[in-house]
Amino acid sequence: MPDKDDLKLDSPVLKLDGVGPKTAEKLAKIGVNVASDLLFHLPTRYQNKTKITPINYLKNGEESLIEGVLETKQIVYRGRRSLVCRVTDPSGSVTLRFFHFSKNQTEKLEVGSKIQCFGLTRKTVRGFELIHPEYKLANIFDKIPINETLTAIYPLTEGIQQKKMSSLIRQTINILEKSNPSDYELLPETIRQNFKLADIGESIKNIHYPSADSTDPIRKLIYPYLRRLAFEELLAQKLYLTRGRNQNMKRIAPSVSCSFLRDKFLNGLEFELTGNQQKVISEIDADLNRNIPMNRLLQGDVGSGKTVVAGAICTNILASNYKVALMAPTEILAEQHHKTLMEWFKPLGFETILVTGKLSAFERKDIVLHIASEKPLIVVGTHALFQENLIYRKLGLTIIDEQHRFGVEQREALLRKSRSGKFRAHQLVMTATPIPRTLAMTAYSHLDISLLKSLPKGRKTVSTHLIPESRRVEIIERIRIAFRGGRQIYWVCPLIEKSDKLEKKAATLIAAELTRELPGLGVSLIHGRLSEQEKYDVMQDFILGNTSLLVATTVIEVGVDAPNATLIVIENSEHLGLSQLHQLRGRVGRSQLKANCILLYKNPLSEMARTRLEIIRNTNDGFKIAELDLELRGPGEFLGKRQSGAFQFKIADLVRDSRIVAEIGNAAIEMKSIDDNTIDRLCNRWAIGKRLSADI
Repeated sequence: MPDKDDLKLDSPVLKLDGVGPKTAEKLAKIGVNVASDLLFHLPTRYQNKTKITPINYLKNGEESLIEGVLETKQIVYRGRRSLVCRVTDPSGSVTLRFFHFSKNQTEKLEVGSKIQCFGLTRKTVRGFELIHPEYKLANIFDKIPINETLTAIYPLTEGIQQKKMSSLIRQTINILEKSNPSDYELLPETIRQNFKLADIGESIKNIHYPSADSTDPIRKLIYPYLRRLAFEELLAQKLYLTRGRNQNMKRIAPSVSCSFLRDKFLNGLEFELTGNQQKVISEIDADLNRNIPMNRLLQGDVGSGKTVVAGAICTNILASNYKVALMAPTEILAEQHHKTLMEWFKPLGFETILVTGKLSAFERKDIVLHIASEKPLIVVGTHALFQENLIYRKLGLTIIDEQHRFGVEQREALLRKSRSGKFRAHQLVMTATPIPRTLAMTAYSHLDISLLKSLPKGRKTVSTHLIPESRRVEIIERIRIAFRGGRQIYWVCPLIEKSDKLEKKAATLIAAELTRELPGLGVSLIHGRLSEQEKYDVMQDFILGNTSLLVATTVIEVGVDAPNATLIVIENSEHLGLSQLHQLRGRVGRSQLKANCILLYKNPLSEMARTRLEIIRNTNDGFKIAELDLELRGPGEFLGKRQSGAFQFKIADLVRDSRIVAEIGNAAIEMKSIDDNTIDRLCNRWAIGKRLSADI
């Protein structure tokens, strides 16, 4: 039995009653390692067990607390064996039904006992019934106590029941009440007053045990307390990122300026840069001209021409005798970049080399020597760029394409290749997924941001059409017309196997169906279960024009450039998010040819699905789509699975808390004098040290 007086908020959960090594291991899976972590494990909803509802006031589909006398019980065998009890109060009667029950439970449910039940009410032809309700029994003359506050329902993990979680949180609240406020209140009183924030102890208790007396809706009741926690979490991240940015300012990077090579590069292009591209290049040039490492994010809408911007800035780095490393998430995208940059820079006398996982030993040895030399060059590759045996000499710039596909640690691993003492390369991270303003102000506040919104000259807008799947025959005919015109087509399916639940057709079945319907077309198939080499071979065949119709899952969402593809059909489009639909649509319209996107959907559409599809049909502006997508889905999916560990907030919600985001900058300024120890404590509380690289 643990010593209660010895328990602290930072005590391991193992010290709490009822927690052994196995339970501690399960709790760790949901980020609960020390007692205080439980304080921030917030409820997903609440139940009201504070008032008795007369039986004749019960409503179908509502959770209610009733109290009465257990009048009858019997085991019935109609359809499925069940224990059926009848409970009455002065206003009426209700049925309790248990499908899973023991002999002991049956014996304890004595006829004539007082019983208090809580559960979801269901209306049947025989009246109201509660299936597997919670219940308490007592002697007919005894009083059964009821709760004084609303009952929190918590998110759980396998092996941890609701009762156990509630008990652990109650223990931790008891520790909090006995602790000195300086042990847990980390925000100065001036900040709390200036931004009208509740005390953290008061906030935690009111969120876990809200009052049942208020007539306000529960969300309105607890929001002032949620706001306090969200404010602190966002502020902690801002302080952490600001500290990282300040540390970066103390490092040294190569100072490079415009050179003769830039003019040669631009004169060699077959097109003119847009005004937007020129503006972004000027912003990056200004960073590169300083001897402080650049840390810039380039957001470019689909097809806006980020690659040529990257090429233009490479010129000044190369002319100053430094190397550039460009990292892409897939071998196909890396090869596309390698081919493009080689075509641009070979005539200028600079070499571009490719590093992937499938190099032969001889090729690898030659590349290792090149990278270790003093020679300025461009190195393009996948994760293989930061393997141990690659020693970069004079690495002046790292470029990360589709940055959301990489974890912070992976981006840092490449950047570390440039370090020598205080020296560090400049870094440019690029994304074709526009980032909503509130997300940019939080998760990316340590980066300078450049925006590419306009499309290159001559590029046509993709026309988007919503078509129910009942009109598939018309789609087949449109594919025939595109094929006869010498064009290529994508057909995208979200899953590769049948799912009765979601009623989505598998890509494999679609490929077989289209092969039958369109003989001689040349149908290929790509999905996530193919090996990297198989994916590469399929994509190369399509890019080279050896196949005309590519059936694919969403693995083609990023990094596929087939200018001859002018039609994309997206199956089950109602199941995809806005940003994903926009990215998939961006696979076509990558030349001056007119392109179309067909969104196939199945009726009936939910209101949310119809809203999404109408938005994607009516706008091609990725930045507007990103803002609307954040409102509809929340921030988690923007960051992607790889990024979820980096910027997945515990409590803050960027839609709900958008007003807080605007206040955080001012609060951070007021906190300038805060000591590093307090920042560390704030970051530890919100696990920011684990969610972000320790050296951004």
